[in-house]
Amino acid sequence: MRIENGVLINIDKSDIINETVVIPNGVTKIGKHAFAFCTSLREISIPDGVTEIGDEAFEECENLTKIHIPESVTKIGKLAFALCRSLAEINIPDGVTRIDCKVFCGCGSLIKIHLPDGVTEIGANAFELCQSLVEINLPDSVAKIGNSAFEWCDSLVEIDIPDGVTQINNSTFAGCESLTKVHLPDSVIQIDDFAFDGCSKLPQIYIPNNVTQIGDRAFLDCDSLTKVHLPDGVTKIDILAFYRCSGLEEINIPDSVVEIGEDAFKNCENLDNIIISDKALDKHLEFCIKMRIPMQKIFKDYYDKIEQIKA
Repeated sequence: MRIENGVLINIDKSDIINETVVIPNGVTKIGKHAFAFCTSLREISIPDGVTEIGDEAFEECENLTKIHIPESVTKIGKLAFALCRSLAEINIPDGVTRIDCKVFCGCGSLIKIHLPDGVTEIGANAFELCQSLVEINLPDSVAKIGNSAFEWCDSLVEIDIPDGVTQINNSTFAGCESLTKVHLPDSVIQIDDFAFDGCSKLPQIYIPNNVTQIGDRAFLDCDSLTKVHLPDGVTKIDILAFYRCSGLEEINIPDSVVEIGEDAFKNCENLDNIIISDKALDKHLEFCIKMRIPMQKIFKDYYDKIEQIKA
């Protein structure tokens, strides 16, 4: 075991006894790659006094099932536990304020995790491919959730986004095939590309009143989606936004919408009722024709005059 100035740099195979390692007192940081690829490591307890777990510190310790992190830890680096495929649970100390990029990416056995109050940011890909993750609490302190943070968490059933988050970033929940309930707070102003792509069991979504843009493929292949609330204030529905939402039966296009992207509602096989005001018909003429809205509605004034002449 190599330790320099309180930093545990790396270990030797001989340091692993009975599938665990005893870290001596005086260590204040677990260094980058310190335990990476230790496939024989199954359990470890980090001693009090350690304040930081470095980038990739336990990356691909694929047989690690149990780890104790003391309350003294305030920082956990990028990819620290990535691809720890056997890790089923982990405690995050109260002093940690950021879940860094890809920290738990590929932890396929992780079922449940509790994030402490005080966490303000969940980094990009933080929980990507945590395929057994059923439940996670997001504390009210969270203000930012990065790209692909929960992508392919295909056991995740429910998520409650805290008030204060303003953006659902690219692919945040893409591939969450078991997701049935999502709460978006009024603080959200933008839903980015692929945000809920492939959430095939999501039955409805209430888009908050402050959202102005729905991104490219944001709800692609959400084929259980039957109900969507689009608020007044939305100005852009991007290309393929609701593509192949085959369960969608009705949509109300607000007057505020300025742009509807190419094929935004293409292959929504059961979409029989598109509510669009007379005021907005001219603005979205091409869309109306593509969606086969009856000509009598698109050219209502013209048809009314014909009926008057006939009368």
